[in-house]
Amino acid sequence: PNGLQRGRRGPRQWARWRGWPRWKRRRRRRQRAGASAMEQPGPLEESARQPQIEIMELKDDFIKFVLSDTDTSVANALRRIMIGETPTMAIDLVEMEENTTVLHDEFLAHRLGMIPIRVNLSTGVDAFQYKQDCFCESHCPNCSVEFTLDVTHDGPEPVRIVASSDLKTQNESVE
Repeated sequence: PNGLQRGRRGPRQWARWRGWPRWKRRRRRRQRAGASAMEQPGPLEESARQPQIEIMELKDDFIKFVLSDTDTSVANALRRIMIGETPTMAIDLVEMEENTTVLHDEFLAHRLGMIPIRVNLSTGVDAFQYKQDCFCESHCPNCSVEFTLDVTHDGPEPVRIVASSDLKTQNESVE
């Protein structure tokens, strides 16, 4: 009666006893229900195709808007597109001269790559070229920024905290 008995089992008892994956069970339920119920869009799907955008504030580097009458998947897709199309700068190549810490060079390079690089609003990231668009051989001031980090621990504290403010550069367009 509970589907766990030995002997002949039907498809439902076998699924419970054998532990078929959920996607197989859901697919079987959909096949039994028929395709006609799945082809008709519901009221939420119809409204998701006609989103309304109301722009509250618009500047050269800032926009504030209200997105309404849509599904969360559309809002998430729009958010992902905006993040992907925003030009950003990150530390990509790290050359270590001397590392006396207990941390490996690769670990430090990875941590440096996660530091956000702020660019002055007056010059902006438009002052730089993408590396693939630059005609230099290696690095030049048009496509890269050079940082130096020279920190020593001389104090009585047991640990010296290194912050992003310890990174120094000669480029005026980077804060």
